Amino acid sequence: MTKEEWKKVEDALAGCFGFVEMIVDGHEVRFEKKQIGKNRLGIMTYVDGWYRGRWTEDDPEIKYLRKVVKAVWKPKEIEKMKKIYGKRQWKQVESKYDEKITYCDPFWFSVSAIRRHYEKNFTSIELVEVNGMAV
Repeated sequence: MTKEEWKKVEDALAGCFGFVEMIVDGHEVRFEKKQIGKNRLGIMTYVDGWYRGRWTEDDPEIKYLRKVVKAVWKPKEIEKMKKIYGKRQWKQVESKYDEKITYCDPFWFSVSAIRRHYEKNFTSIELVEVNGMAV
């Protein structure tokens, strides 16, 4: 996609509502601006017309979603645990508190994040429709 096409995508998803359809590596991907929480908007991802909450690691369509990596333990909790264990015992259990969890989220919060992810991971991106108007 060209810079002008990405600008169209950004303009379409800048307001309160809007949608964009693309063909990405043979799959139809639709981004829709939606309310995702109380007073919070986000860009929802649909692959081939669906959002399936049961996407797993071996599903080929999971690469179209936003990958999120979070620490299991918050820094504040880790500091408390360091005090509880003490210096010697902390060295033995420290690796347990470095665990991270990874999951895929259908929501994006900016078009620039979508652009970075899609340009990095996909070879063919074609803009098809912007807010109901064919491109």
